[in-house]
Amino acid sequence: MEAEAKITEQKLTIEAATVKGELAPILYAPSHKQPQREGLRRFVPSGLLAVTVLLPLALALLYNLAIASDRYISTASFVVRSTKSPGQGMLSVLDGGGLTRSDDSSYAVIEFLRSRSVVDKLDRDGLLSRVFGADSVDAFSQFPSTLAGYAPDDLFVHFQKYIDVTFDPASGITTLKVQAFSPHDAHQIAERLLFESEQLVNGMNARAQRDAEEFAIAFVKQAKEELTTAQRRLTEFRNESQILSADTEASMSTGLIANLLEGISTADTEISKVVATSPSNPRLSELRLRREALTQQLEKLRNNLAGNDDSIAVKMEQFDTIALQQAIAQKKLINAESSLLQAKQAAATEKLYIDPIVIPNVPDKYGAPYRLFNVALTLIIGGAIFVIARSLRNLIMEGAR
Repeated sequence: MEAEAKITEQKLTIEAATVKGELAPILYAPSHKQPQREGLRRFVPSGLLAVTVLLPLALALLYNLAIASDRYISTASFVVRSTKSPGQGMLSVLDGGGLTRSDDSSYAVIEFLRSRSVVDKLDRDGLLSRVFGADSVDAFSQFPSTLAGYAPDDLFVHFQKYIDVTFDPASGITTLKVQAFSPHDAHQIAERLLFESEQLVNGMNARAQRDAEEFAIAFVKQAKEELTTAQRRLTEFRNESQILSADTEASMSTGLIANLLEGISTADTEISKVVATSPSNPRLSELRLRREALTQQLEKLRNNLAGNDDSIAVKMEQFDTIALQQAIAQKKLINAESSLLQAKQAAATEKLYIDPIVIPNVPDKYGAPYRLFNVALTLIIGGAIFVIARSLRNLIMEGAR
Protein backbone atom coordinates (compact mmCIF):
# COMPACT_ATOMS: atom_id res chain seq x y z
CA MET A 1 0.00 0.00 0.00
CA GLU A 2 2.78 2.38 0.83
CA ALA A 3 4.41 1.71 -2.54
CA GLU A 4 1.22 2.46 -4.43
CA ALA A 5 0.71 5.72 -2.49
CA LYS A 6 4.25 6.79 -3.27
CA ILE A 7 3.80 6.10 -6.99
CA THR A 8 0.54 8.12 -7.03
CA GLU A 9 2.26 11.05 -5.32
CA GLN A 10 5.07 10.99 -7.93
CA LYS A 11 2.55 11.05 -10.78
CA LEU A 12 0.74 14.10 -9.34
CA THR A 13 4.00 15.96 -8.81
CA ILE A 14 5.19 15.34 -12.38
CA GLU A 15 1.84 16.30 -13.89
CA ALA A 16 1.78 19.59 -11.95
CA ALA A 17 5.28 20.43 -13.02
CA THR A 18 4.41 19.70 -16.60
CA VAL A 19 1.43 22.01 -16.55
CA LYS A 20 3.55 24.85 -15.15
CA GLY A 21 6.15 24.30 -17.95
CA GLU A 22 8.86 23.41 -15.53
CA LEU A 23 9.24 19.90 -16.97
CA ALA A 24 8.81 18.50 -20.46
CA PRO A 25 6.07 15.89 -20.78
CA ILE A 26 7.49 12.46 -20.16
CA LEU A 27 6.17 8.97 -20.44
CA TYR A 28 6.33 7.34 -17.09
CA ALA A 29 6.25 3.57 -16.97
CA PRO A 30 6.52 2.05 -13.57
CA SER A 31 8.71 -1.02 -13.42
CA HIS A 32 7.07 -4.29 -12.60
CA LYS A 33 9.60 -6.76 -11.36
CA GLN A 34 8.78 -10.41 -11.84
CA PRO A 35 8.71 -12.18 -8.58
CA GLN A 36 11.59 -14.54 -8.12
CA ARG A 37 10.97 -18.24 -8.32
CA GLU A 38 10.64 -19.67 -4.95
CA GLY A 39 11.28 -23.14 -3.58
CA LEU A 40 12.07 -26.01 -5.91
CA ARG A 41 11.01 -24.12 -9.05
CA ARG A 42 14.33 -22.27 -9.20
CA PHE A 43 16.08 -25.60 -9.85
CA VAL A 44 13.84 -26.56 -12.80
CA PRO A 45 15.84 -26.10 -16.08
CA SER A 46 14.56 -24.11 -19.02
CA GLY A 47 12.89 -25.88 -21.93
CA LEU A 48 15.79 -25.10 -24.28
CA LEU A 49 18.34 -26.65 -21.94
CA ALA A 50 16.18 -29.71 -21.45
CA VAL A 51 15.70 -30.27 -25.18
CA THR A 52 19.24 -29.60 -26.35
CA VAL A 53 21.32 -31.00 -23.47
CA LEU A 54 19.51 -32.98 -20.82
CA LEU A 55 17.26 -35.12 -23.01
CA PRO A 56 20.05 -36.20 -25.47
CA LEU A 57 22.35 -36.84 -22.51
CA ALA A 58 19.75 -39.03 -20.84
CA LEU A 59 19.18 -40.98 -24.05
CA ALA A 60 22.94 -41.41 -24.55
CA LEU A 61 23.32 -42.69 -20.98
CA LEU A 62 20.40 -45.05 -21.42
CA TYR A 63 21.66 -46.50 -24.71
CA ASN A 64 25.38 -46.75 -23.89
CA LEU A 65 25.05 -47.99 -20.31
CA ALA A 66 21.88 -50.07 -20.44
CA ILE A 67 20.95 -51.02 -24.04
CA ALA A 68 24.00 -51.24 -26.31
CA SER A 69 25.53 -54.70 -26.62
CA ASP A 70 29.26 -55.22 -26.27
CA ARG A 71 30.99 -55.54 -29.63
CA TYR A 72 34.29 -57.39 -30.03
CA ILE A 73 36.77 -56.46 -32.76
CA SER A 74 38.94 -59.00 -34.59
CA THR A 75 41.77 -57.50 -36.65
CA ALA A 76 43.77 -58.97 -39.53
CA SER A 77 46.16 -57.55 -42.11
CA PHE A 78 47.63 -58.89 -45.32
CA VAL A 79 49.50 -58.00 -48.50
CA VAL A 80 48.50 -59.09 -51.99
CA ARG A 81 51.69 -60.22 -53.74
CA SER A 82 52.43 -61.49 -57.22
CA THR A 83 55.20 -63.77 -58.43
CA LYS A 84 56.91 -62.94 -61.70
CA SER A 85 59.17 -64.87 -64.00
CA PRO A 86 62.60 -65.05 -62.38
CA GLY A 87 65.41 -63.09 -63.93
CA GLN A 88 68.90 -64.31 -64.49
CA GLY A 89 72.08 -63.68 -62.59
CA MET A 90 72.28 -61.08 -59.88
CA LEU A 91 69.24 -59.24 -61.18
CA SER A 92 66.89 -61.94 -59.91
CA VAL A 93 68.46 -61.64 -56.47
CA LEU A 94 68.32 -57.85 -56.35
CA ASP A 95 64.63 -57.64 -57.34
CA GLY A 96 63.51 -59.74 -54.38
CA GLY A 97 63.50 -63.23 -55.82
CA GLY A 98 60.60 -62.67 -58.21
CA LEU A 99 58.15 -61.32 -55.57
CA THR A 100 56.39 -58.00 -55.80
CA ARG A 101 53.28 -56.48 -54.29
CA SER A 102 50.23 -55.92 -56.48
CA ASP A 103 48.36 -52.74 -55.52
CA ASP A 104 45.80 -53.14 -58.32
CA SER A 105 44.85 -56.56 -57.01
CA SER A 106 44.75 -55.15 -53.46
CA TYR A 107 42.11 -52.64 -54.53
CA ALA A 108 40.17 -55.47 -56.18
CA VAL A 109 40.23 -57.46 -52.92
CA ILE A 110 39.11 -54.38 -50.94
CA GLU A 111 36.17 -53.80 -53.27
CA PHE A 112 35.26 -57.46 -52.91
CA LEU A 113 35.30 -57.23 -49.10
CA ARG A 114 32.92 -54.26 -49.30
CA SER A 115 30.61 -55.87 -51.84
CA ARG A 116 27.23 -57.57 -51.67
CA SER A 117 28.85 -60.73 -53.01
CA VAL A 118 30.96 -61.31 -49.91
CA VAL A 119 27.88 -60.83 -47.69
CA ASP A 120 26.07 -63.53 -49.67
CA LYS A 121 29.03 -65.86 -49.28
CA LEU A 122 29.27 -65.23 -45.53
CA ASP A 123 25.57 -65.86 -45.04
CA ARG A 124 25.52 -68.88 -47.30
CA ASP A 125 25.30 -71.11 -44.22
CA GLY A 126 23.43 -68.52 -42.12
CA LEU A 127 26.49 -67.18 -40.27
CA LEU A 128 25.56 -63.50 -40.39
CA SER A 129 21.88 -64.19 -39.73
CA ARG A 130 22.83 -66.15 -36.63
CA VAL A 131 25.27 -63.50 -35.39
CA PHE A 132 22.94 -60.52 -35.84
CA GLY A 133 19.77 -62.41 -34.97
CA ALA A 134 20.87 -63.59 -31.51
CA ASP A 135 18.59 -62.67 -28.59
CA SER A 136 21.51 -61.11 -26.72
CA VAL A 137 21.98 -58.46 -29.43
CA ASP A 138 20.36 -55.10 -28.72
CA ALA A 139 17.40 -53.92 -30.78
CA PHE A 140 19.46 -51.32 -32.66
CA SER A 141 21.97 -53.95 -33.84
CA GLN A 142 19.71 -56.91 -34.53
CA PHE A 143 18.90 -58.20 -38.00
CA PRO A 144 16.29 -58.84 -39.22
CA SER A 145 14.32 -56.16 -37.44
CA THR A 146 12.04 -53.23 -38.09
CA LEU A 147 14.94 -50.81 -37.78
CA ALA A 148 17.50 -52.73 -39.87
CA GLY A 149 15.13 -54.30 -42.40
CA TYR A 150 14.49 -57.81 -43.63
CA ALA A 151 15.77 -58.05 -47.22
CA PRO A 152 19.25 -59.30 -48.27
CA ASP A 153 20.09 -55.77 -49.42
CA ASP A 154 19.26 -54.55 -45.91
CA LEU A 155 21.65 -57.15 -44.49
CA PHE A 156 24.39 -55.85 -46.80
CA VAL A 157 23.82 -52.25 -45.64
CA HIS A 158 23.65 -53.37 -42.00
CA PHE A 159 26.89 -55.36 -42.22
CA GLN A 160 28.82 -52.34 -43.51
CA LYS A 161 28.59 -50.84 -40.01
CA TYR A 162 30.55 -53.78 -38.58
CA ILE A 163 33.41 -54.07 -41.09
CA ASP A 164 36.25 -51.67 -41.81
CA VAL A 165 38.80 -52.21 -44.60
CA THR A 166 41.70 -49.79 -45.09
CA PHE A 167 44.66 -49.82 -47.47
CA ASP A 168 48.03 -48.17 -46.91
CA PRO A 169 49.51 -47.22 -50.30
CA ALA A 170 52.97 -46.68 -48.78
CA SER A 171 53.34 -50.22 -47.42
CA GLY A 172 50.74 -52.04 -49.49
CA ILE A 173 49.18 -53.50 -46.32
CA THR A 174 45.42 -53.99 -46.16
CA THR A 175 43.91 -53.94 -42.67
CA LEU A 176 40.61 -55.66 -41.93
CA LYS A 177 38.56 -55.05 -38.76
CA VAL A 178 35.39 -57.00 -38.01
CA GLN A 179 32.95 -56.33 -35.18
CA ALA A 180 30.65 -58.97 -33.68
CA PHE A 181 28.90 -59.60 -30.40
CA SER A 182 31.17 -62.37 -29.17
CA PRO A 183 34.92 -62.99 -29.53
CA HIS A 184 34.32 -66.27 -31.37
CA ASP A 185 31.93 -64.73 -33.90
CA ALA A 186 34.28 -61.82 -34.65
CA HIS A 187 37.18 -64.24 -35.17
CA GLN A 188 35.08 -66.57 -37.34
CA ILE A 189 33.81 -63.78 -39.61
CA ALA A 190 37.34 -62.37 -40.04
CA GLU A 191 38.69 -65.82 -40.94
CA ARG A 192 35.89 -66.37 -43.42
CA LEU A 193 36.56 -63.01 -45.04
CA LEU A 194 40.25 -63.90 -45.49
CA PHE A 195 39.27 -67.29 -46.91
CA GLU A 196 36.86 -65.72 -49.40
CA SER A 197 39.55 -63.20 -50.36
CA GLU A 198 41.97 -66.04 -51.09
CA GLN A 199 39.27 -67.75 -53.16
CA LEU A 200 38.84 -64.53 -55.12
CA VAL A 201 42.58 -64.32 -55.81
CA ASN A 202 42.70 -67.98 -56.81
CA GLY A 203 39.81 -67.35 -59.18
CA MET A 204 41.66 -64.40 -60.69
CA ASN A 205 44.72 -66.65 -61.20
CA ALA A 206 42.66 -69.39 -62.82
CA ARG A 207 40.83 -66.94 -65.06
CA ALA A 208 44.06 -65.27 -66.18
CA GLN A 209 45.65 -68.67 -66.84
CA ARG A 210 42.63 -69.89 -68.75
CA ASP A 211 42.40 -66.75 -70.87
CA ALA A 212 46.12 -66.80 -71.71
CA GLU A 213 46.10 -70.49 -72.64
CA GLU A 214 42.89 -70.20 -74.66
CA PHE A 215 44.34 -67.28 -76.61
CA ALA A 216 47.60 -69.13 -77.22
CA ILE A 217 45.78 -72.32 -78.25
CA ALA A 218 43.57 -70.37 -80.65
CA PHE A 219 46.70 -68.72 -82.08
CA VAL A 220 48.34 -72.13 -82.60
CA LYS A 221 45.20 -73.49 -84.24
CA GLN A 222 45.02 -70.55 -86.62
CA ALA A 223 48.72 -70.88 -87.49
CA LYS A 224 48.29 -74.60 -88.22
CA GLU A 225 45.34 -73.90 -90.51
CA GLU A 226 47.30 -71.24 -92.39
CA LEU A 227 50.29 -73.60 -92.77
CA THR A 228 48.04 -76.42 -94.00
CA THR A 229 46.45 -74.09 -96.55
CA ALA A 230 49.84 -72.87 -97.78
CA GLN A 231 51.18 -76.42 -98.14
CA ARG A 232 48.07 -77.50 -100.05
CA ARG A 233 48.35 -74.54 -102.43
CA LEU A 234 52.05 -75.31 -102.97
CA THR A 235 51.31 -78.95 -103.74
CA GLU A 236 48.56 -78.03 -106.18
CA PHE A 237 50.81 -75.54 -107.93
CA ARG A 238 53.61 -78.12 -108.24
CA ASN A 239 51.23 -80.59 -109.82
CA GLU A 240 49.87 -78.01 -112.25
CA SER A 241 53.18 -76.41 -113.23
CA GLN A 242 55.35 -79.49 -112.79
CA ILE A 243 57.87 -77.47 -110.84
CA LEU A 244 59.30 -79.01 -107.70
CA SER A 245 61.24 -76.00 -106.52
CA ALA A 246 62.36 -72.68 -107.90
CA ASP A 247 66.04 -73.38 -107.30
CA THR A 248 65.90 -76.76 -109.04
CA GLU A 249 63.99 -75.37 -111.99
CA ALA A 250 66.38 -72.45 -112.36
CA SER A 251 69.39 -74.74 -112.12
CA MET A 252 68.00 -77.11 -114.76
CA SER A 253 67.11 -74.27 -117.15
CA THR A 254 70.52 -72.69 -116.71
CA GLY A 255 72.20 -76.04 -117.41
CA LEU A 256 70.17 -76.62 -120.59
CA ILE A 257 70.98 -73.15 -121.92
CA ALA A 258 74.65 -73.65 -121.17
CA ASN A 259 74.65 -76.99 -123.02
CA LEU A 260 72.87 -75.48 -126.02
CA LEU A 261 75.25 -72.56 -126.13
CA GLU A 262 78.16 -74.96 -125.93
CA GLY A 263 76.69 -77.07 -128.80
CA ILE A 264 76.20 -73.97 -130.96
CA SER A 265 79.73 -72.85 -130.22
CA THR A 266 81.07 -76.30 -131.17
CA ALA A 267 79.05 -76.31 -134.37
CA ASP A 268 80.32 -72.87 -135.30
CA THR A 269 83.90 -74.03 -134.74
CA GLU A 270 83.46 -77.11 -136.91
CA ILE A 271 81.74 -75.07 -139.64
CA SER A 272 84.60 -72.62 -139.66
CA LYS A 273 87.15 -75.43 -140.01
CA VAL A 274 85.27 -77.11 -142.82
CA VAL A 275 84.80 -73.83 -144.69
CA ALA A 276 88.48 -73.07 -144.33
CA THR A 277 89.68 -76.46 -145.46
CA SER A 278 87.02 -77.80 -147.77
CA PRO A 279 84.22 -75.40 -148.70
CA SER A 280 82.51 -78.01 -150.87
CA ASN A 281 82.51 -80.68 -148.19
CA PRO A 282 78.97 -82.24 -147.94
CA ARG A 283 79.38 -82.35 -144.17
CA LEU A 284 79.11 -78.54 -144.13
CA SER A 285 75.34 -78.56 -144.72
CA GLU A 286 74.90 -81.13 -141.95
CA LEU A 287 76.79 -78.93 -139.53
CA ARG A 288 74.73 -75.91 -140.50
CA LEU A 289 71.47 -77.83 -139.99
CA ARG A 290 72.74 -78.99 -136.63
CA ARG A 291 73.57 -75.43 -135.62
CA GLU A 292 70.17 -74.20 -136.74
CA ALA A 293 68.44 -76.89 -134.71
CA LEU A 294 70.46 -75.96 -131.62
CA THR A 295 69.60 -72.29 -132.16
CA GLN A 296 65.88 -73.08 -132.42
CA GLN A 297 66.04 -75.12 -129.21
CA LEU A 298 67.79 -72.24 -127.47
CA GLU A 299 65.18 -69.74 -128.62
CA LYS A 300 62.40 -72.09 -127.55
CA LEU A 301 63.98 -72.60 -124.15
CA ARG A 302 64.45 -68.88 -123.69
CA ASN A 303 60.83 -68.29 -124.62
CA ASN A 304 59.79 -70.89 -122.05
CA LEU A 305 61.93 -69.22 -119.42
CA ALA A 306 60.59 -65.69 -119.99
CA GLY A 307 58.60 -63.64 -122.41
CA ASN A 308 54.96 -64.81 -121.97
CA ASP A 309 52.36 -65.43 -119.27
CA ASP A 310 53.03 -69.17 -119.29
CA SER A 311 56.78 -68.84 -118.98
CA ILE A 312 58.85 -70.47 -116.28
CA ALA A 313 59.71 -67.05 -114.85
CA VAL A 314 56.03 -66.31 -114.19
CA LYS A 315 55.52 -69.76 -112.69
CA MET A 316 58.61 -69.37 -110.55
CA GLU A 317 57.27 -66.02 -109.28
CA GLN A 318 54.00 -67.68 -108.29
CA PHE A 319 55.93 -70.56 -106.78
CA ASP A 320 58.11 -68.17 -104.77
CA THR A 321 55.01 -66.34 -103.48
CA ILE A 322 53.35 -69.54 -102.32
CA ALA A 323 56.61 -70.82 -100.86
CA LEU A 324 57.03 -67.54 -98.96
CA GLN A 325 53.52 -67.83 -97.57
CA GLN A 326 54.36 -71.34 -96.44
CA ALA A 327 57.55 -70.15 -94.74
CA ILE A 328 55.67 -67.34 -92.98
CA ALA A 329 53.01 -69.81 -91.83
CA GLN A 330 55.73 -72.09 -90.48
CA LYS A 331 57.34 -69.26 -88.50
CA LYS A 332 53.94 -68.15 -87.25
CA LEU A 333 53.23 -71.65 -86.03
CA ILE A 334 56.60 -71.78 -84.26
CA ASN A 335 55.87 -68.43 -82.55
CA ALA A 336 52.37 -69.59 -81.58
CA GLU A 337 53.68 -72.77 -80.02
CA SER A 338 56.32 -70.74 -78.20
CA SER A 339 53.61 -68.38 -76.91
CA LEU A 340 51.59 -71.34 -75.68
CA LEU A 341 54.60 -72.69 -73.85
CA GLN A 342 55.28 -69.29 -72.30
CA ALA A 343 51.64 -69.00 -71.25
CA LYS A 344 51.83 -72.35 -69.49
CA GLN A 345 55.09 -71.37 -67.80
CA ALA A 346 53.62 -68.02 -66.73
CA ALA A 347 50.58 -69.79 -65.34
CA ALA A 348 52.87 -71.94 -63.25
CA THR A 349 55.13 -69.12 -62.03
CA GLU A 350 53.25 -65.80 -62.24
CA LYS A 351 50.47 -65.92 -59.68
CA LEU A 352 48.72 -63.70 -57.17
CA TYR A 353 48.43 -64.75 -53.56
CA ILE A 354 47.54 -63.26 -50.19
CA ASP A 355 50.40 -63.03 -47.73
CA PRO A 356 48.96 -62.68 -44.18
CA ILE A 357 50.77 -60.18 -41.97
CA VAL A 358 48.49 -60.44 -38.92
CA ILE A 359 46.16 -63.41 -38.61
CA PRO A 360 42.65 -62.77 -37.20
CA ASN A 361 42.80 -62.58 -33.42
CA VAL A 362 40.28 -63.69 -30.81
CA PRO A 363 39.61 -60.52 -28.77
CA ASP A 364 39.60 -60.91 -25.00
CA LYS A 365 37.57 -57.77 -24.23
CA TYR A 366 35.03 -55.66 -25.99
CA GLY A 367 36.22 -52.85 -28.23
CA ALA A 368 32.96 -51.01 -28.93
CA PRO A 369 30.84 -49.08 -28.28
CA TYR A 370 32.97 -46.36 -26.71
CA ARG A 371 30.48 -45.66 -23.94
CA LEU A 372 32.09 -42.79 -22.02
CA PHE A 373 33.31 -41.19 -25.21
CA ASN A 374 29.83 -41.32 -26.73
CA VAL A 375 28.27 -39.79 -23.60
CA ALA A 376 30.90 -37.04 -23.41
CA LEU A 377 30.53 -36.31 -27.12
CA THR A 378 26.74 -36.06 -26.73
CA LEU A 379 27.17 -33.65 -23.82
CA ILE A 380 29.62 -31.45 -25.74
CA ILE A 381 27.47 -31.31 -28.88
CA GLY A 382 24.31 -30.66 -26.86
CA GLY A 383 26.01 -27.91 -24.87
CA ALA A 384 27.25 -26.26 -28.05
CA ILE A 385 23.77 -26.37 -29.58
CA PHE A 386 22.32 -24.92 -26.37
CA VAL A 387 24.76 -21.98 -26.31
CA ILE A 388 24.17 -21.20 -29.99
CA ALA A 389 20.38 -21.45 -29.69
CA ARG A 390 20.28 -19.26 -26.57
CA SER A 391 22.47 -16.63 -28.21
CA LEU A 392 20.23 -16.55 -31.27
CA ARG A 393 17.14 -16.26 -29.08
CA ASN A 394 18.61 -13.31 -27.16
CA LEU A 395 19.57 -11.54 -30.38
CA ILE A 396 16.06 -11.98 -31.78
CA MET A 397 14.45 -10.66 -28.59
CA GLU A 398 16.73 -7.64 -28.44
CA GLY A 399 15.93 -6.87 -32.06
CA ALA A 400 12.22 -7.07 -31.32
CA ARG A 401 12.53 -4.50 -28.49
